[in-house]
Amino acid sequence: DVMPYDHTGQWHVLIISMGLVAGALWSLTDRSQLRLPWRNTIILIVCVSALMTIGQFSHYPQPPQLQRYGWFVSYSVVLAMYLALRLRPGVAWAMWVGFAVITYVAESWLGLDLLASASSIIACIPLLIPATIVPLQLNWVVKSLPTLQRVDSNAYLEPDLQRYTSEMTKWLHSLLQLVDDPTVAKLMELRLRDAIRSPLLDVPELTVAVWRARAAGSRVTLIDDRSPTCADPEEHSKIIANATDALAKNPHTLTLRLLPAGRDRYASLRWN
Repeated sequence: DVMPYDHTGQWHVLIISMGLVAGALWSLTDRSQLRLPWRNTIILIVCVSALMTIGQFSHYPQPPQLQRYGWFVSYSVVLAMYLALRLRPGVAWAMWVGFAVITYVAESWLGLDLLASASSIIACIPLLIPATIVPLQLNWVVKSLPTLQRVDSNAYLEPDLQRYTSEMTKWLHSLLQLVDDPTVAKLMELRLRDAIRSPLLDVPELTVAVWRARAAGSRVTLIDDRSPTCADPEEHSKIIANATDALAKNPHTLTLRLLPAGRDRYASLRWN
C-alpha cells in the first residue's frame, strides 16, 4: 500500500494504531515453540481487531478520486499473514473472514459509514493463501525425510540404547577390575612403567606378549637405554620378533635391553 495518506487531524489515530501494531508484532516474537502459543495468538487477534475498529471509524477527509483510506487494512493483513506463517492458518482465515462479514453487516444492515468496504477486505484474502501453503509444504517436506521424522516412541532407539548400555557396562566392569583384582592392578602398574621408562619397546605385539607372559607368572624386565635416540628399523624389528617368540614359551625370567647408541650390539635378550 503506497498510497500517500493525509493524517492531518487524525495523528492520534495513527499513533494508537501503531501501538496496536507494535503489540501484535511483539506477540509474534515468542520462540518457545514453532506454533504461536494461544496466549500470544489471542493478543494478536485483540490488537488487529482493535486496529481494524479504530481505522474503520476514524474520520479522514475524502481522498482524491474518491478513494477510501484503507491503510489500516494493509497493516492488518500483514499481521494476519504472520499469524498464518506461525502455524495458525485457521485462526488467521477466521479472523479475516470475520472482519469482512462484520463490515458487510455494518454497512448493509446497520448503515454505518466505514472507511474500508467489505469488498476491499475480501480482496486481501489471496495474500493469506501463500502464507498458509508455505508452512504446510515445509512441514510436509520435513516429515517426508526419514532422518528428520519425529518419532513419538523410542522403538527405533531401543537397540542402540541397549547396545550402548551393554558396552558401557562392560567398560566400567573392566575398570573396576583394575581396582578389585590385585593381579590385574599389578599387571597394569608394570605396563605403565614399561610405557614410561621404555618408549622404544612400547610396541603393540610386544606389549601383548609381555602382558600374557606376566599373567602366566613370568618375570619380564624391559630396559630402554637407547632413548631418546631413534630405533634402527631393521635391528629393532628383529629384536622385537625374537622377544615375542621367547615370551610365547612362558619363560621363568626374561630381560630385554636396548643398548645405548654407539655400541657394537643393538640389544640384548636373556631368558630362561
